Amino acid sequence: MVLATSANPRQASNDANNDGRSKNSEAYCERLALNLNTVKELPVSCRQYEGIVQKLETKEKESADPFAGMWAGSAAKARSSRAQGREHHAKIQRRLTTGATSTRRFSKLEEK
Repeated sequence: MVLATSANPRQASNDANNDGRSKNSEAYCERLALNLNTVKELPVSCRQYEGIVQKLETKEKESADPFAGMWAGSAAKARSSRAQGREHHAKIQRRLTTGATSTRRFSKLEEK
C-alpha cells in the first residue's frame, strides 16, 4: 500500500522511488552534514533527525578550542590574557619568529 502525499498519482510514485535522493530524507541530510561545521548551517528540514544534530554539535565542540594542545597552565594563562585583551607569550613569540619576517627583530643593526 502506497500513501500518496499529492493529488497527482505520478508524483506519488516518483516520491516512492526517490528514497535517498529527496531533500527531506535522512540519507540526504547525513551527506549534507558531512560538509557542515555547525548546526546553524543545517537546513531546518534536516534538524528533525537527532543523530545528525548530535554529530554536528560534537563536531562543533571539538573544533572550537583554540588552546587545544597547550599545557594546562599555558592554556589557562592564554585564556585569561585573551579575556583581558592582551596577547599571550606564545602568540607574541609566534608573531616575532615565524612567517616571511622570520629574521631576528632585536638584533643589532649593522653599521655601514
